[in-house]
Amino acid sequence: MLISIVIPVFNAHSTLKACLESVLRQTFQDREVIVVDGGSTDGSVDIIRSFSPFLASWISEPDSGIYDAANKGMRLARGNWIYFLGADDLFFNDTALERMAPHLRSASASVRVLYGRVAMLDKGGEVLTLMGNPWHESRRRLLSYMCIPHQGTFHHRSLFQELGEFDPTYRAGGDYEFLLRELMNRDAVFTSEITVAACRTGGRSGQAAGYIKLLREWRRAQRHHGLVFPTMRWRVALWGAFFQRFLYFVLGQKAGARLFDFVRRIFGKSPYWSRIQ
Repeated sequence: MLISIVIPVFNAHSTLKACLESVLRQTFQDREVIVVDGGSTDGSVDIIRSFSPFLASWISEPDSGIYDAANKGMRLARGNWIYFLGADDLFFNDTALERMAPHLRSASASVRVLYGRVAMLDKGGEVLTLMGNPWHESRRRLLSYMCIPHQGTFHHRSLFQELGEFDPTYRAGGDYEFLLRELMNRDAVFTSEITVAACRTGGRSGQAAGYIKLLREWRRAQRHHGLVFPTMRWRVALWGAFFQRFLYFVLGQKAGARLFDFVRRIFGKSPYWSRIQ
């Protein structure tokens, strides 16, 4: 069984080396690494070139976004399973693939999406929270928003052969639209004991304005798949994002984040928003 690791890159000089090193440290050897750069100008290509002896293939050319890059990598992939890792993310530990491999080998033919947990890191590299819930919970939420962590998800290559590629017109919600094609009528498998990857917080979708745009992209995907009316979960998430943006405007981002974390504590959750500022 071969696992293809596809890494889309664009101007990721500050994080790409750590990402690639985490891939090469994996104890699971039946893997190939494919890097697709979108024409970086910050020195990322020099890093890719220095790792080229360890890569199955790499390209650097302009693209139309992350899903265009992911599609290019997928076309080059030879693996039974395809995994997409962000250039600013990394594997959680050196045995992540080795621990996931038995689950991939034993998956029934009807299961084409397997996912584990993903650790969200703060600015200091400490784990803020673990993302990923059992499939029986995620199934109910999937019609409202993306609830399967992309960096923890393995896609069987037959998915792309049957369902096509990611839609590159999406800026950040193309993974959600693609999974809706498969999981509105089929099941995924969750491996609760495995944390696959670690993601740095503070990206565009992590802030209120970016999250509003992401929710609207998810809503576009829902309409595309015949979900005419938004769910109450989606509406609540949108209202919450607008409220957060309003508080950040009125109180300032740091004070607003502390207030949101105060509410989290009331519900027994650990601080999050103040740790990603």
